[in-house]
Amino acid sequence: MKLGNLLFSFLFFLILIFGSLFFYSLNYLEDGYFNQEVKNNLESLTNIRAERINNYFDERKEDLIFISESDKIKSLFKQNTVINESFAINDVNYHSKIIFKEVENFLKFHPKITLKELQENNEFKNLAVQSLGNQGYSAIAGNNNLILFHKYDSFIGKTIFSLGNPEALNLVNFARITGESQGFFNWTDPDNITRKKYGKLIRIPSEIFNESILIIVVTTYVEDYKELSNINLETQNYLTDLKNSYDFYNLNLISPNGDIIYCNKQIVDHNGENLLWNENLEDGDSNHFKIVQKDLKPSVFGPFITSYGDIYPKISLMNPVYDENKNLLGFIDLTYDLQKIWGITEEKSGLGETGEIYLVDSEGLLISKLKNNDYNLLIQSIESENTDRCFEMDNLGHMKHFPVDIFLNYNGEAVLGAHSEFSDPKWCLLAEIETQEVFDIPKAEKEFKNNIFLFLLIISLLIISLIIQIYFNKFIILRKKNLISGYSLIDNLFLKLKDFFIKFKLLHSILFALIFAIFYFFVSTLFFNGWQNAKFYDDIPDLLVIIVSFMTLIYSFRIDKFKPRNFIQFGSLFILLQRLLEIPLQEYQAIAGTLSLFIWIPVIFLGYLGILFILLGFKEVVK
Repeated sequence: MKLGNLLFSFLFFLILIFGSLFFYSLNYLEDGYFNQEVKNNLESLTNIRAERINNYFDERKEDLIFISESDKIKSLFKQNTVINESFAINDVNYHSKIIFKEVENFLKFHPKITLKELQENNEFKNLAVQSLGNQGYSAIAGNNNLILFHKYDSFIGKTIFSLGNPEALNLVNFARITGESQGFFNWTDPDNITRKKYGKLIRIPSEIFNESILIIVVTTYVEDYKELSNINLETQNYLTDLKNSYDFYNLNLISPNGDIIYCNKQIVDHNGENLLWNENLEDGDSNHFKIVQKDLKPSVFGPFITSYGDIYPKISLMNPVYDENKNLLGFIDLTYDLQKIWGITEEKSGLGETGEIYLVDSEGLLISKLKNNDYNLLIQSIESENTDRCFEMDNLGHMKHFPVDIFLNYNGEAVLGAHSEFSDPKWCLLAEIETQEVFDIPKAEKEFKNNIFLFLLIISLLIISLIIQIYFNKFIILRKKNLISGYSLIDNLFLKLKDFFIKFKLLHSILFALIFAIFYFFVSTLFFNGWQNAKFYDDIPDLLVIIVSFMTLIYSFRIDKFKPRNFIQFGSLFILLQRLLEIPLQEYQAIAGTLSLFIWIPVIFLGYLGILFILLGFKEVVK
């Protein structure tokens, strides 16, 4: 190559790179461009997290439908049910503790209240007489076994002795002496039907109320509690394997009228009950059952608390089950805790030091942890413009709002926020970062970056020019001298590669380049959430450049002239390397945030250098 052409090419290369990088850096450091990049990254991050949660729900729904179609599950609904007395005992023991504590707290809060005032107080009446099971209830007996509070008004004022029930009378007398008693007994109601009941009796301590003896009586009818009969070991193992394989918290089989005929997890206050009993009407499973019983289609509901002391709230996925003739057999209910969903929201990548992602339900109640943990889950609502916009609860002026904007969060702090709404369940994911962290870049820091940029640019150009000088002065000249010393290791490697690639036909070259490009593309993007990453589809043009540059590299081995062959080989390698670096960097930037300009400078250099070398190579080819 003539010195004039080399000098012209180098000057063109210098002006192209310097001008492009200067223009890029000017726009990059401009507030408007930088701010938009930050907003795009937060929007992308929000959409990625929301997509992962949506995928979690889609997978759980697929599991639900698959289990619903199981012949084993369908056969269970066709089995008979039997009464289980232990379920009645568990239900009474559980609710007796709650009712006793409620009555005790009321009396402690009203230390001077009299017995007459208690009997006239509607709030206390509601605490004293509560529903249990299908027909069971609680009551309170006083001095001389006199019934003070009861479900049936006809019993109030009578003694248990006068009702002619010695078993119940013995339980009351024992509780009056020892403070507590429990057991089975037969009871005749006003309809003159005698049925077997189970009851637990607890006496209120005299230091809490001393005007009269107060004995809380909690009873239920044994016949209300049923479960599937004859579940053999094979079926039990099958149901246990389902739980282990699909990783749910609990599985319920529910009859068409709401009876829980099977419960995979032995929950004390659940087995053998009916979801439509008064005691269950406020529970999450009961509310969900009423929805699915009406709509008869798969549904997601929650979150809700199943019992005191739960670490994670629960969600319910319920689906109707039909036989081969499309007759309704019942419903299957899979319960999951929020541990995996919380794991997604609590990831800190891309959120800086002040950022956070959290979830609220359709009522605005917090359903995942905040970074400061000052809000109570499922109790306190999150009131902010970000929440309003997500559920479109604001006025019509915000119906066309930006997906990412600046506003005040739940603590009154200025944040950059984004949101994403879920349809089933109706939740909202909110992502917020304090504006001070993402926008307030000191002027001195910008000037420092500019100076560093100019310094690195000059150094990089000097290094590249030195490489070019060494390449032409040593490598090419040495080749022209036809050294007698024979082929070097590099020469032998080149000859082997040439022999290998020169045998490639066009179709083989395309296929080879395509396999390499696709393999690298999917492996590199896999580390950054794959197709769930917003940059995934933006990187597809890079995939095409990889294929073309790889085919160009293969083509270069067919060129006999030394100089054009090396120019094209180095050029295609530089472009290939530039794209191989750019794909993971773009994927990383979409998740973790905007990368520094100085990370992109070497990548851009490679691209421009590759283009220049290929142009010089083809110029030599056409001579």
